[in-house]
Amino acid sequence: DLLTKSEKAMELLQSKDAAWALDCLFHLPDELGDAMRKVKIKYGWRLAGGYDLVTPAMIETPDFFLKTLLMGTQEDPNLAKAGLARVRKLANEWKSALPEEKHAEFEEILDVGR
Repeated sequence: DLLTKSEKAMELLQSKDAAWALDCLFHLPDELGDAMRKVKIKYGWRLAGGYDLVTPAMIETPDFFLKTLLMGTQEDPNLAKAGLARVRKLANEWKSALPEEKHAEFEEILDVGR
């Protein structure tokens, strides 16, 4: 929501120079800049596709990272919430089959997998 409210951020998301645009987004001031830096920390070194370690990380593929952010601004929030609810329901079913002492580990692995 912060991205869509910022005209400058929306312009940057559509830039042809993805590396420059990402750098600008990560250096924005105030709440939006803080949020972008948190996104970089949380998702920047996740693999851009698949689980093979030779696959570049998001931060190493600025075009992909920027496009992913732009797509996120175009998502229907109700659809996203419904999808998250379905995932949570399924995850809870799987988790219930595990011993109680494994629940925290399951949640940690699920979070990393997202």
